[in-house]
Amino acid sequence: MRYQQPTQAAVTGTVDVVGAPANKFESGVRACTAAPTATSCDGEQEAFVRQNGSYTLLLTPGIWWVRGFVYTFFGFSSTQSTSPASVVRAQPGPVATKNFLVTVSQ
Repeated sequence: MRYQQPTQAAVTGTVDVVGAPANKFESGVRACTAAPTATSCDGEQEAFVRQNGSYTLLLTPGIWWVRGFVYTFFGFSSTQSTSPASVVRAQPGPVATKNFLVTVSQ
């Protein structure tokens, strides 16, 4: 079988969380095909972190705006905090590394 060029790009890294109550949050990364706003994320793709805080996000090739997020849970409701977005040029083959720090807003 001949080698087949990858068709997806990978972004890996970590999401560090500051200010979230222990065991009452979930974190990850979100990628958008255009600059995200407070209410929209075109082409949204998400990946949640593993127990060690790392993630792997597979994307189609192109320009993406990626940012970390944290959902903090309070009873039956939740709030979301995000990091600033970082522009990523996703290309098949090389893996892009992006680390995020999300401070939970109270």
